[in-house]
Amino acid sequence: MGAIVLYGRCDEGALLAQQPFAEALRHYVGTCPSQELAGRMRHGSGELRRLVPELADHVPDLPEPQAGDPEGARSRLFEAVGCLVCEAAQSTPVVLILDDLQWADRATLLLLKYLVRYPRRTRLMVLGTYCETELDVDHPLSAAIADLERERLLERRALAPLDAAAVSELVGIHVGDKTSPELRQLVYEETEGNAFFLVECCATSRSPASSSPPARRPNSAMRQRGSQCQTTSRTSSASASRVWGTTPTASLSWLPFSGGNLSLTRCSA
Repeated sequence: MGAIVLYGRCDEGALLAQQPFAEALRHYVGTCPSQELAGRMRHGSGELRRLVPELADHVPDLPEPQAGDPEGARSRLFEAVGCLVCEAAQSTPVVLILDDLQWADRATLLLLKYLVRYPRRTRLMVLGTYCETELDVDHPLSAAIADLERERLLERRALAPLDAAAVSELVGIHVGDKTSPELRQLVYEETEGNAFFLVECCATSRSPASSSPPARRPNSAMRQRGSQCQTTSRTSSASASRVWGTTPTASLSWLPFSGGNLSLTRCSA
């Protein structure tokens, strides 16, 4: 069975509230046929224009968002998001990936919890990543995790670095099947199984079938980012009753690269 995969990420110091949801829904709105999209609009769906203004270009008769106090506007927006995602999941399972949640704003975390707790049964999975070194007990994400754990809506999974066989396989996929065993081993030794380093090294190889080392090793910025994700990233997958299933690579997880179930996976060195 296939799935609709929607992706959004948080950026440090982002100016847009609820950025990962805006990115994910913008992709859905831009790729879903207009007639099908219009059929999934319900009473109150006009509130989605706060998050995805271009929705009005695809559904011309969609009403303007209601005016009112901020709390009421937020509640209507959350309901509209939950309704749209659940409507989409009625025909095809939906996997929603939210990356770098250590940088999520408060509104993003509130919408995340709302969606995971959404009372309607649907085939939805929420996948997310965060770097644990960015968190402490006072971090808003820590509180959100604690809330969902108390409600048994959260499952944590630990992710270790890739082993030599997995690195060799991925080098073959990204660089080419003719890549020499020596190069595959060198990449494994240089990246220490860190998938972030691995992808960067493969991307900078001199040619698809080259047996030479990658053109450059991970620079300091890459190492800082990659080491955080390797040792502390977590994937979160909620296990509500309406979850439709899991796979080894996508189980309502917060994958380090990037209501339903919510599942968190920690990468450890």
